[in-house]
Amino acid sequence: MMKLCLYKPLLLLFSLTFLTACYPIYKTLQPEINVTVQDEHGKSLDQVPVMLIREPNVGMGYRYSLLNTEQGQVHFKRLAEWRVEFLMMHGAVNYRWYLCVAEPGYETQSEIVVDQKDIKIVLKKPSQKAKKINPDMPDISISNCDQRPFFEITPANEKE
Repeated sequence: MMKLCLYKPLLLLFSLTFLTACYPIYKTLQPEINVTVQDEHGKSLDQVPVMLIREPNVGMGYRYSLLNTEQGQVHFKRLAEWRVEFLMMHGAVNYRWYLCVAEPGYETQSEIVVDQKDIKIVLKKPSQKAKKINPDMPDISISNCDQRPFFEITPANEKE
């Protein structure tokens, strides 16, 4: 009889989850990463904008975090929170993170997949073939990183 009483709360929790198709989950919204930005000669680059982009596997919800390097280094803090998710045919919401670095005078490095905590990015000068055909065009800027619709730019180390 005592064992049955212990299973009742678990059975109730399982039943409610199954019937409502929602469940709580602690979700990482932004990974903790350290980024080093250098030129092709190994010199650290200062005040280079580094954009961390979060892309969901379903729907909209892109998030852009933007920080400038200090002495060639930038640190993105981990952000996580409890969320309630719903069971859906396509599965759970998962995120993919990648970096984009664009600095005038260097080739834009975009869609650098975030798959480790420490990432080193080497910016290279454009080759002669890659020089601008039209000199009236503006220089490369961080806006070249991504032109996705319905995005939100937030300071990288603040909670959403």
